[in-house]
Amino acid sequence: MRHTGLILIMCLLSGTAQLYAREISATLQADTTRIEIGDWVRVRLDVTIPKTASLRSLQIAAVGGRAELVRMLSETADTLPDVYVSHRQFIVSAYDSGIYPIGPYLITANINNRIDSLITDSILLYVSTVPVDTTQPIRPIHPVIRVPYEWREFLYWYLILGLMALMVAGFFLYMRWRKRTPADTGKRAPLRVPVYQWVRAELKKLEEEKLWQKDEVKEYYSRLSDIMRLYLEYRYGWNALEETTEEISVQIHRYEINDIAKDLLLEMLRTADLVKFAKMKPAPDTNTKCMKNAYEFVDITKPVEDKPDKKA
Repeated sequence: MRHTGLILIMCLLSGTAQLYAREISATLQADTTRIEIGDWVRVRLDVTIPKTASLRSLQIAAVGGRAELVRMLSETADTLPDVYVSHRQFIVSAYDSGIYPIGPYLITANINNRIDSLITDSILLYVSTVPVDTTQPIRPIHPVIRVPYEWREFLYWYLILGLMALMVAGFFLYMRWRKRTPADTGKRAPLRVPVYQWVRAELKKLEEEKLWQKDEVKEYYSRLSDIMRLYLEYRYGWNALEETTEEISVQIHRYEINDIAKDLLLEMLRTADLVKFAKMKPAPDTNTKCMKNAYEFVDITKPVEDKPDKKA
C-alpha cells in the first residue's frame, strides 16, 4: 500500500509537470538557413499561451554574433477558443561570412498570477561569400559611366533664371519709362514771369513761412530742394525733379554751370537728403546757409538777357 501511494503521487506530479510545460509553446522558423553576404532572411516566431494569460515580455533584439536585425515586418495575433497565438515576423541579415545563431529568445507570460517563462530554440544561419573564379585574371576597375543629362533635370533652374531675367528686364524698362515721364505738373507753377523772378519769389515765400523755426525742418528742406530742381528744369530744360542728388552731380557738367555754383547747389541738396532720409537735425545756421546757397546759385546762373544795341 505504501508503494502504491508513492507511485500514485509520482504519477500526479508527472502529469502536473507535463501540463505546466505545455502552457507556453513557441516555434522559430526561417525561410532559409543559407545566404550570401548581405542577403535578407525572413524569420517568424509564433508564441502560444492560454487565452486567460498575457505576455509580459517578448523582445527581439540582437540576433547573435555579427548578424543584424534589419527591421520588424509585422506583429499580429490570433485568439482561438482556448489559446492566444502571437505572430512576429522580422528580417535578419549578415555582412560577413560565418555561422550565426538567430535566437534563442526569452518569453515571459503571466498565467493565473503566476510568472511562467520559456526559452526558444535557435536557428543557425550559414553565411557564405560571393563565389569568385580564381582562374580568371583580375580585371581593371570600370570607368565612370557618363549618363546624359535631361532637360527636365534643369527645369527648376530654367524657371528661376527666366524669372530673374524678367525681373531685370522689368527694372530697366521701368527706369527707362521713368526717365521719359515728365515731372509732376502739379508741382509746377505757371511761368508768367521770367524764371529768375519766379524762383526768387518762391525762395522768398518759403523763407517767410519760417518752417524750420516751427520745427518743420523736413518740410522746409523738401520744399527747398523741389524749388531748386524745378529751377533747373525751367532754366536748362533738365528734368531734375525726377533725379536723385547723385544723378544730378553726375550730369551737372553737361550744362553751363561753373564749379562755384555747382558746389553751392550740391551742398544744399545733400543736406536736404540727410534731413529727409537720414532724419538729421541741422543747426539753425545750417538752415540759413542752405537758403543762402540757393539764392547765390540762382544769382550766378541767372539768364543773361539780350541788351539793346546802343548804335541802333
